This record gives sequence, structure tokens and C-alpha cells, in this order.
Amino acid sequence: MVHKHNKQKRIIVVLGMHRSGTSVIARSLKVLGVELGDNLMPAVQNVNDKGFWEDMDFFSLNEEILDVLQGRVWHTIHPIFQKEFNDYSLAPLKIRATELLRKKIANTNVFGIKDPRFSILLPFWKEVFSFLDLDIYYVIAIRNPISTALSLQKRDGFELKKSYCLWLYHIVSCFVETEKQHRIVVNYDQVIADPESQLRRISEKLSLPFYSSEFEDFTNNFISFDLRHSEFHLKDLEILADEIPKNVTQAFTILDSMSKDQISTSSKRADQYFRNTWEKLPSILLGV
Repeated sequence: MVHKHNKQKRIIVVLGMHRSGTSVIARSLKVLGVELGDNLMPAVQNVNDKGFWEDMDFFSLNEEILDVLQGRVWHTIHPIFQKEFNDYSLAPLKIRATELLRKKIANTNVFGIKDPRFSILLPFWKEVFSFLDLDIYYVIAIRNPISTALSLQKRDGFELKKSYCLWLYHIVSCFVETEKQHRIVVNYDQVIADPESQLRRISEKLSLPFYSSEFEDFTNNFISFDLRHSEFHLKDLEILADEIPKNVTQAFTILDSMSKDQISTSSKRADQYFRNTWEKLPSILLGV
């Protein structure tokens, strides 16, 4: 039975690859009056010094979901396909997810959730969103794959090749799963460079108010160029073409154009590209 009393509840889901600015973009949503949860993950020095801005309850549940899905972890390079999300072993977790989200949104009309794991677990969560009859908007955070790969190399010791594979998997997955949904693509580097224009853009796209007092706090006490340890441009992907899978460069080129509103996020050509890439993803990852 669908719970109609949640009809007006809006959920903003921040998607994107790990180390791609999802934390900054999630924090920025407070400027738009979005509630982010009551059990936020604490900051970690030299990793996310100003916080992750994700609710630990969702993080923990996502970890359990991945574990049930053949013992995966967030950096397993093996796409999860729909048939796995239909497995009966996930049923108890879907009940828990429904109750968790219902509890979190009880006292707010606009709630934001962020965890890069959502990018590869959306088929699971979309069932929960549908059951609760929620108004869902997706914010897809992007960052140049070179920056992401170098950050993962520093934090986790990952080879660059693995990080490019993970970037492609997360981005293609979340784009395919949000097709025909409300969504906006936001470039982390643009948020750092010009936070006001980016937040006003998000405000307009999501039809949310822009609170000047919250923006002042965001710029004075949170945002800074220190948050960005590297910055690369689109042309850098072309220069390193021999080292970076062409699908990574193609996907980022499309999304970068969307973040600049040069291409619509509802572009049929882009949707077709990402669907085709998703179908070929296992062979692409094996060939990298």
C-alpha cells in the first residue's frame, strides 16, 4: 500500500563517484533549506576535514546491502545487475530501508541523502522511494576523473587504472538509473570556483529557495580552495589519452557539458550513450 501522506515529501539524492566532491555538494544543500540527517559521519583529518555530510544510518545500511550482494564492497569492480537486486535475501533490508527513510523524513519536507554507494545501489533504493511515493530529485556530482583517481591513490593506494574503472562504473550506473527523472549535473570544481552561481543554479533547477544567511555561513566557514588539492581540465584527459580509457573521457565530456547547461540532462542521445555503455560495461572493465 502506498503511503499518500508522504506525497509532498521531497528527497534530494546526491550521487557521484567517491572523492568527487559529493561531500561539498551535499553540504551546499543546506543553503537551499535541505535537511541532511541527525547522525552525520564525523570529519576525518586529512581525508574530509570539514565533514562527509552523510548520515551514518544510510551509510551503514548501504554497507550491509553490498555485503549481501555477493560480499561486495564499494570498490568492487563488478557491476550489479537488476536480477541481483530482485533476490529475496534483500527483502529484510528493503523493509529496514523503508522504515529508516520514513523516520528521517518525518519532521521535514525536504531531506537530502548522500553516499557515493547510492550510485551503484539505486535499483534497491528506487523501490523504497516508489513505495513511499516520494518526490525525488537527483544531483549528480562530477569531478575530473584524473583528480578523483589521484585522490584515491593517495587515500587508498589504488592504482589509477582501478580508479578510472570505478569512476566509469559509478557514473554510468547513476546516469542510467536516473533516466527520465529530475536530475542536475554539478561540477565540483565549478562549485569551488564560483559557489554562488552554482548554488543559485541548483536552487533554480530544484525549485528550492536560496537562503543568503546560509550561503554566507557556507562561504565564510566551509568552502575554501583548500578543499581542492588538484584541478584538471577536459583537455588534460585528451593529453593523457593513452593512459585513460576512452569511455571515461567520453562520459566526462558529456557530463561536463551538462554541468555547464550546454547539453540537457534529458538528452536522448546522451541517455542512449550511457545505456549502451552500461550494456558493454563488463567487457569494458575487463579490457582496461
